[in-house]
Amino acid sequence: MRAERTRTANNGFTLVEVLAGMLFMAIVLPVAIEGITLAHRVGVVADKKREAARIAQSILDDAVATESWRDGDRNEDVGNDWPGFSYHLSSIDWTETGMTSVTVEVTFKAFGRDYSVSLATLAQTDTGGTQSGTSTSISSSGSSSSSSSSSSTSSGTAR
Repeated sequence: MRAERTRTANNGFTLVEVLAGMLFMAIVLPVAIEGITLAHRVGVVADKKREAARIAQSILDDAVATESWRDGDRNEDVGNDWPGFSYHLSSIDWTETGMTSVTVEVTFKAFGRDYSVSLATLAQTDTGGTQSGTSTSISSSGSSSSSSSSSSTSSGTAR
């Protein structure tokens, strides 16, 4: 009978063990929550960058197909379909004769920072048709810090 009393008396936690567990949780939980918050923000920004790239590709395709890039620079909101996105379309002469670099930069805000996605293509300035090669650059910048990320890919296509 005495053995049973000893076993039941040692089944609980001491006050020191409970306090140590609470201290451990007080240290670990804020770090874990910050990590989850950061992961969420990165996911939201990545989704918006992907959407901005789709918007930029659509605007660039339309500008090249209709040759509206010849009308000069444009700054516009994308519209009700994509609230919070705006774009800048520009064209400059390229080093090759008869070629123009047409660039679309789509900008948006996320979590108080400005981000942009730029797509560029080369278009022939003569009326013999438009050929283009697309170069994509994704960059981000924020007013709170000077960090930026950049990646680029290139592919040549004829249209």
